[in-house]
Amino acid sequence: VSTQSTWGIAGLEVWDGSTWNPVQMDDASFLINSGDVFPIWTNGRWKSALHRVAAPGDSASVARLSIIFFTGPADDQLLEPLPACRKRGQSRGEKPITAGEHLRRKLAASNVKLP
Repeated sequence: VSTQSTWGIAGLEVWDGSTWNPVQMDDASFLINSGDVFPIWTNGRWKSALHRVAAPGDSASVARLSIIFFTGPADDQLLEPLPACRKRGQSRGEKPITAGEHLRRKLAASNVKLP
């Protein structure tokens, strides 16, 4: 889960599948991104938004503070839809995966070299 605020500085964008779109927020708003595990837990009900921060045109005159901390379940934790999100007759996730394997696949897809 990530919490983001623009504090009135442009640059936060979300991907809609074909183009990057600026996020319009007032100064007192926060955007909550559910992260990559929520689509598994919610059986696809909640999506993880692909987002980025692009430098605004006047970036040389604008200060920005970004603090990032990533965390997630233990590597051996099995990820599958929560009981309340399962389809009728679905006893477990259709393709359960461990958190560690999920992370390795995400990193491999991003072209990060793994040890």
